Amino acid sequence: MARLLCSGLLLVTSSVAAGAQQSHTSILEAVRTFLQTQAEQQFSGRVETRLSPLDKRLKLAACASSLDVSLAPGAKLIGTTSARVSCPRDTTSWSIYVTGKISVFGYTLVSRRALARGTLVTAADLQLVEQDLSRLYYGYLSDPQRAQGKELTRAVPAGQVLTPSLLRAPLVVRRGDRVTLQARIGGLDVSMQGEALSDGAQGQRLRVRALNSKRVVEGQLISANVVKVTL
Repeated sequence: MARLLCSGLLLVTSSVAAGAQQSHTSILEAVRTFLQTQAEQQFSGRVETRLSPLDKRLKLAACASSLDVSLAPGAKLIGTTSARVSCPRDTTSWSIYVTGKISVFGYTLVSRRALARGTLVTAADLQLVEQDLSRLYYGYLSDPQRAQGKELTRAVPAGQVLTPSLLRAPLVVRRGDRVTLQARIGGLDVSMQGEALSDGAQGQRLRVRALNSKRVVEGQLISANVVKVTL
């Protein structure tokens, strides 16, 4: 950033020595308005934009037209960001980059109290708290329906932001449990007993061993202890 600003200073100093200068305040305000507007169009939460001050030694010719502001290549509208500001249509043209940070605040689900691993989450375990979404690198949830009835994959303290990786569908079968295998063979529905070879939640694929033939097959766990297989 410092190198870019110093380069700009060397390029424009001679041309502005005797003329009007573009105020740093006007540059920062143009960038702030652009970033704020773009972020508010992309995100539904409250947006705050903070910009780094410009080098006091930087002197730029006053732009006779409106400043042109765009997002720098590779920059994002959340977290640390950068914007390009230029005055390309005047006899004395210039271009600089301004860095800053965009914070987007939204309500996310957090644990109301400490919860043990394996807890089935209920509405009483949840609360919505406003957070800076740019800091939630591992994701977040805002819809209570996506968390209620799910099982915690590890223990969480009170006030923990709930992420998708912390929740899973509750296990209805444990490894070693007896299950019923259902299959359709030659137009006939056949049932047999089997043994689960892994834990499973409803709707998941599950490997099971048929007790009569010892054959290992894979099927879908359609309800508690019932696995639909294709033979």
